Amino acid sequence: PRTTATCPPPRTNQMKNGSPFKRRVTTEDAHAIDNDRDREAVERILMKYDENHDGKYSVAEVKTIVADMLAARKTRTTYWRLSMALCLGILVLLGSMFGTAVLAGEVAKEMRVDPQTA
Repeated sequence: PRTTATCPPPRTNQMKNGSPFKRRVTTEDAHAIDNDRDREAVERILMKYDENHDGKYSVAEVKTIVADMLAARKTRTTYWRLSMALCLGILVLLGSMFGTAVLAGEVAKEMRVDPQTA
């Protein structure tokens, strides 16, 4: 089956045409992918969003695609921030370990053994 969707053209043509939706994307575009595994993944994604399987994307289907993409971006941003916070926490813990080692060395330098009690 041939699945088509409208896609915005490059930014240079967007202003000249008046409408950003001029180019049609088909499953043949998906076949242009070299890797068979990637091609199958793209086709599965395309078919996932084509709810009525008519080969064309309605406005509601495109809105679903955009909503899913925005949700994925938000999730990715959340995970990135979490990983950066964890890295910062690890650096703070490493710094405190280093500080404890330096402090222990300084305390050991100042300790003297009393010859009478030894």
